[in-house]
Amino acid sequence: MDLGIAATTYAVVIPAELLDKTSVSTVLLGSRDRAAPVWCGAEGPPASVFVGASVAFALLSGIGVLAGRSAASVVQLARVRRISGVVLAALGAWSALGAAGG
Repeated sequence: MDLGIAATTYAVVIPAELLDKTSVSTVLLGSRDRAAPVWCGAEGPPASVFVGASVAFALLSGIGVLAGRSAASVVQLARVRRISGVVLAALGAWSALGAAGG
């Protein structure tokens, strides 16, 4: 395992996932009962929310890694970077236009 890649992945994923709809949903589900036991590993509904969200995120991340590996064997990395750049730029422009009321 390359710890540099792991640290970079962590640094990119945490800010991206911190306030998205999944984390907000997890907070809302965890707040149905006492919130503190979610982080302490106590049994009960909050701990179940923590385990369920963790397993779901781990599975989705695994699917993403496998899909990326499969795509890399078919599509050149330079092409993936160009397509990703165009898609992200288009989404950014779309978001900016929406925020500007256009």
